[in-house]
Amino acid sequence: MILETALLTLSTAGALYHLYALIQAWGFLDLAHINAPGPDTWPKVTLVIPACNEEATIEAAMKSVLRLDYPALELIIVEDRSTDDTAAITDAFAQAHEHVEVIHVEDLPEGWLGKLHALHVGTEAATGDFIVYADADVHFATDTLKRVVAWAEDERIDMVSLMPLIKSEGLMLTATLGAFGGHWFAGTRIKAVNSEGGDAYAGTGAFNMVRRRVFEQTEGWPWLKMEIADDIGLAYLMHRHGARGRIAAAPEHLSLYWYETFGELVRGLEKNTFAVIGRFSALRALTIALGLALLALSPLALLITSWAPLGIGCLIASALCAYLALPRSMRRGGYILSPLANVLLSAILIRSTYKTLRRGGVDWRGTTYDTKALKANQRLLI
Repeated sequence: MILETALLTLSTAGALYHLYALIQAWGFLDLAHINAPGPDTWPKVTLVIPACNEEATIEAAMKSVLRLDYPALELIIVEDRSTDDTAAITDAFAQAHEHVEVIHVEDLPEGWLGKLHALHVGTEAATGDFIVYADADVHFATDTLKRVVAWAEDERIDMVSLMPLIKSEGLMLTATLGAFGGHWFAGTRIKAVNSEGGDAYAGTGAFNMVRRRVFEQTEGWPWLKMEIADDIGLAYLMHRHGARGRIAAAPEHLSLYWYETFGELVRGLEKNTFAVIGRFSALRALTIALGLALLALSPLALLITSWAPLGIGCLIASALCAYLALPRSMRRGGYILSPLANVLLSAILIRSTYKTLRRGGVDWRGTTYDTKALKANQRLLI
């Protein structure tokens, strides 16, 4: 009876957690439904894109950028020490389009993460009233910038983050991405981000836009120079200086394959789960990993007890919440398995913890960064 009670308690807690994530998701704005009037004069926008070994994705993504209908656009690509054909591809774009500039980074200064340094270099060269930071694999719809800038100008917003349509193939990958997204919804508290006077903030690597004059009042990228969660770190930086932030889903305006296979997801999250979720603490990481696994497996364990109907109810409730949490255009059947995929996230966190501790650092795009230095400079505590 004690074991069954414990399992029921965990199962109920899991269902309630997924309900909380769903409630947060219901507060998510959709860029397609925001129709702010355009300003009399469009402010200049600088799009900064860091690129390191992106030859497989950057050409198609840049073609979508060049189709943007924004009338005052400056594009800065920061090619960061690539060992593939990224430099040649980006240089070809710059030669063919006068509003495209490519900055080549040959050396990484000590005490910087590569991507953070590339973002800093791009910012230093930017001349726009707004600066957009986007990854090199993001595809844009033609009217994306007009919609975002009109919204920011109409409501006097200092930072806008957009969540793209994340494409995925395969049930395991889709379910795990859904589980990750559920924790993101719950952890960032989207409703509070989009509420006046809230203490929440959120950012995405796919699209973060800042009002330049407000950003220049902060410590800037040097303050975040070793922050692995750079996207949310930027939101935190702006928030702590009183910036007005907003976030919206943009599945009709932005899209990307975050990871194309489950194996890529495992390797990709290796660099940041121990750092961001575990905060470089093995005890914290293992405790969270155990909690994720127990919440996922407890309703299954109930199925072999006399309280099996309650276990089925918790499974259905959690699956339904996960399925309904995403915007309609992003909905996929695989997301109903997201609650169970927390077991996979638990394993990824354990793997990240083990590999980071074993090597004494985090490997990111071919560069290894010392764990002690990363921990000492960690600004964001999620």
